[in-house]
Amino acid sequence: MIPHRPSHPRRSLWRCALAGALVTTCLVGLVHASPVPPPPPPPARGEGASLEIRVFPETPVVERAGGQQQLNFEFRLDAVGGPVKLLNVLVRTYDAAGALSRFRQLVPGNYQGNFSDVAVFEGSRFLGSQAFDVRGPIPAGGRVLFFNPWHSFGTDEPLKRLSYTFYYVDDHGKVATSSVDVHPVEARPIVPLRLPVAGRWLVIEGHDYETHHRRIFSPLNAQRYASDFVLLAPDDTFYKGDGTRVTDYVGFGAEVYAPGAGTVVARESTLNDNPVGARDDLSPYGNHVVIDHGHGVASVMAHLMKGSIVVEVGDKVVPGQIVGRVGNSGASDLPHLHFHLQRGLDLQVSRAEGAVALFSRYQRMVGKQPVPVELGSPATGEVVAGELPPANLRTPRHGSPQAGSAATAPKANPAGPEHGLLGSGG
Repeated sequence: MIPHRPSHPRRSLWRCALAGALVTTCLVGLVHASPVPPPPPPPARGEGASLEIRVFPETPVVERAGGQQQLNFEFRLDAVGGPVKLLNVLVRTYDAAGALSRFRQLVPGNYQGNFSDVAVFEGSRFLGSQAFDVRGPIPAGGRVLFFNPWHSFGTDEPLKRLSYTFYYVDDHGKVATSSVDVHPVEARPIVPLRLPVAGRWLVIEGHDYETHHRRIFSPLNAQRYASDFVLLAPDDTFYKGDGTRVTDYVGFGAEVYAPGAGTVVARESTLNDNPVGARDDLSPYGNHVVIDHGHGVASVMAHLMKGSIVVEVGDKVVPGQIVGRVGNSGASDLPHLHFHLQRGLDLQVSRAEGAVALFSRYQRMVGKQPVPVELGSPATGEVVAGELPPANLRTPRHGSPQAGSAATAPKANPAGPEHGLLGSGG
């Protein structure tokens, strides 16, 4: 999700991500998750423990952003038949002809921050979760999420195939390996999109390796490719005065536009805007609009101003049509717009997978120099400028709903722990 305090933005962002992953009972759920399958069966008696590996998403996307090729995916590691202790992880990259291009290794014991907590199963029964010390073993029946540390490559690096080998010690003291190959594909536009804002905006948090959108403790991550936008004043500041009131922020009340054509399928407009530095973690998205663009994807615009949403569920919208205004509701502690594109309509963050949003015809600001971008995905730290839509699209078609009016989208059913790190995606 999306928050930043002026003094400690990273700390706030981390809390927001954790809240988005764990506080799921108040997110809107339009599609029920499928039953969670149990971990793999144990090996035959006497074979020793093994390490099962799955990649999420199964087909990672190569995203060209910030002058690099970005790979945004994770590994789920299951200790089957007994405990296993990780020793080393190797990656080899190959070109289209199968020739080795690059070789890297990582000693897990030196990178505690790359691993989630461990969830423990007994057969198909979830027993609970515990802190994972990477210097020790993954316990029998344990399941850990490992954030891929090799996430950025040069633009000329061939990435036809990446082969990962995990070295580990099984419960008999024997060194063994498990391997998995990844065949990434180039990001392609799914539907035509424009930036949901106009003017000069800082991408204060995108979705590269260090950002909170990436650090959701679930194999499925609806926010995998999310961005947080903060409007800049002419002097490149966020706010006037001392920044202690939401009205100090130049982006508070700024117009938010439909990024593409589609149908409004969910909205919430009744939640209060938080004071600067406060958050509503029980309703992480806060006031929001969800647009189904067809082709299996929907856009989510979150943390909007109370009472500002001017579209209703069922409305057909066009690109650039005003839908609401930037606020500070939900898991946000300073005014900004959270945007992400996801597959499907389930708004529970661990039950949907994100999709790359490629925006057309915007500008990337390099100092005072605007650089036209025909098609791209803004990166963390970039300043981007979107076009102002025609005046007729900026006129509300319904009139602003009354504050306190009922939300028109159903709420999600509470999700047990099996829907997060523990089992999403099978």
